[in-house]
Amino acid sequence: MRYFLFFLFISLVSPIWGQRVEYGVKLGGQVNRPVPSALINDSNRLVWGGFVGVKLWGPLSVEFNPMTRRLGYHWEFDGFANELNVRVWDFPILARVEGPEKAGVKPFVSGGYVRRMVRATGRAAGVVTPDQTNWRNGGAVGGGVSFKVGRVRIKPEYRYTHASNWLWAPQAHDIMVGFRF
Repeated sequence: MRYFLFFLFISLVSPIWGQRVEYGVKLGGQVNRPVPSALINDSNRLVWGGFVGVKLWGPLSVEFNPMTRRLGYHWEFDGFANELNVRVWDFPILARVEGPEKAGVKPFVSGGYVRRMVRATGRAAGVVTPDQTNWRNGGAVGGGVSFKVGRVRIKPEYRYTHASNWLWAPQAHDIMVGFRF
């Protein structure tokens, strides 16, 4: 069984040997309101994380970039104060197709699978509630442009992530800027 798994791994990984690998960081913000309008928003709209991309062939590449955000809100119900703090981690694996470069600007579109982890902690009526961790599957689509400034490639992009119908972590509309080194 070990030999089978080894040969399977080699056959799946060998197409990317010798390909260009890029890495960097992404920073941005969530455009849509992160919590329902009936609640008081304590969220930090900052979205951040790193990325690793592998250029496959032609205009096609694959990218993995874990991103995190913090959400929070509070409300009153029957005179009791309630609050909820949520940490969201998105783990997208995206295929990216780049268009032709014109005047130093290269457009791209991306899409793929997202695995989302949502960890919530809170206090209801003064009592601390136990941590809850939920995992969701979903998808993401987006697009943007990339251009080079010195040795750094800057990639502003928009991304829509649909990974949850859950109240604590709604769909995200993010605008981000990536810095590839």
